[in-house]
Amino acid sequence: MANSYSRDQNGVIRMTEEEAKEVQNVQCRSRDFWTYDLSANKEVLQAALDVLHNCTPGNKFTVEYKDCQNSCRLVIFCHPCNTELSSLDPFISHAAGKNHKKCVVQLTNKQQTERSLKQSFELKPFNAPKKIFERGSLEDNLDTCRPRVLGMQFVYKEKLEEGGSYYYSCQLCDLRHASHEKIYQHLTGKSHNKKYLAVKFKRRVESPDEYEKACKEIEEREGKINHTIIDFSKRMSLSGVYG
Repeated sequence: MANSYSRDQNGVIRMTEEEAKEVQNVQCRSRDFWTYDLSANKEVLQAALDVLHNCTPGNKFTVEYKDCQNSCRLVIFCHPCNTELSSLDPFISHAAGKNHKKCVVQLTNKQQTERSLKQSFELKPFNAPKKIFERGSLEDNLDTCRPRVLGMQFVYKEKLEEGGSYYYSCQLCDLRHASHEKIYQHLTGKSHNKKYLAVKFKRRVESPDEYEKACKEIEEREGKINHTIIDFSKRMSLSGVYG
C-alpha cells in the first residue's frame, strides 16, 4: 500500500489532499488497518495526518506503536494535549473538540512569547549596526559601513556659523574642521585606525592580515559608533561665539 504513493528525495511519502482523505475516511475505518502491516500503515497514516491536520499551526499528531498484551497496534498521539487516541473516531472527535483547540491556542501563544523573548535577549556582536541614528548622518554612515571604525571617542563636531553645516575634528590625528565626506574617509582609513591601535593599545601592525585581525577584535569589543558624536557648537553658542 505504501508503495503506491509518490515520495520525495528523502523517501518520505507525499500525498495529495484527496489521497489523504481517502486514507482517513476509508482505510482507517478498517480495524485491520490499526493492527496489521503496521510499518507500512504507520507511514501512510502519518503522511495523511501531516496533510490534513499537522498543517494547522500548533497541531502535532504522530502515529506511534503501542504494545497490547501479546500484540501491537497503531495509535495517534496528540502532543499539545498529551493524549493517546486508539482509533479513527476518538481521533476525529478529539481534533475537532474545544479542549484540543484551547490547548493548541495556549501552546501557540506560549511558543510565540518564548520566541519573542529569545530574540529580545539574543546577544549580537557589539559592532552590529544599531540603526538608531538619523538617516544620512555621519553617525548613520559609520554605523552601517563595511570598513572597520575605531576611536570615535576622539571625534567631535561643530558648526562654525549658526545655521551652517557641521564640520568634524579628530583630536587623535589633529584633523580639524573636516567636511562630512573628508572625515568619513579619514575614520574608515587605515591611518586613523593604526594610530588608535598604537596610542591606546600599544599595538603596531604591519601586514594586512594583522591589521584586519586587530581592528576586528577591537571593533567587536568596543563597537563602531555607540552614540551621537559630541556637538561642540552647543558650547560655542552658550559662550557667545556666534554673537
